[in-house]
Amino acid sequence: MLRDVHLRDTVGTIDPDNRKGTWLNRFRYPGLFHTIALVEKDGSNHYSGFGYDINPKTITSLISEIRTDREMEVYPHESFFLDGFLASGIFEDYGTENPLTRSEYKQAVIEMNEYFAD
Repeated sequence: MLRDVHLRDTVGTIDPDNRKGTWLNRFRYPGLFHTIALVEKDGSNHYSGFGYDINPKTITSLISEIRTDREMEVYPHESFFLDGFLASGIFEDYGTENPLTRSEYKQAVIEMNEYFAD
């Protein structure tokens, strides 16, 4: 699961019923950009150099529906790659969906890792 969302993800949808082949949509979040991208104090989105950082609290509540349940059904395995959520900085989110202080961001990353550990 990548921790970056891109501008191309402002459009499109994820078809949760798609079970064709190994298409798992691992690197995209179609239509979810404005829902999951971190919002800076000035209202812009936080850019990391690779893409726009994702709010870990928001994505954790969505991830089983949009990715992991389908992935485990199509390709059962025992691990997930959480792309640098523990190695990156600790950020704030000033958005209205799931605003986070730095402490809350840190806790949300811990909870995401606990979710995947279960």
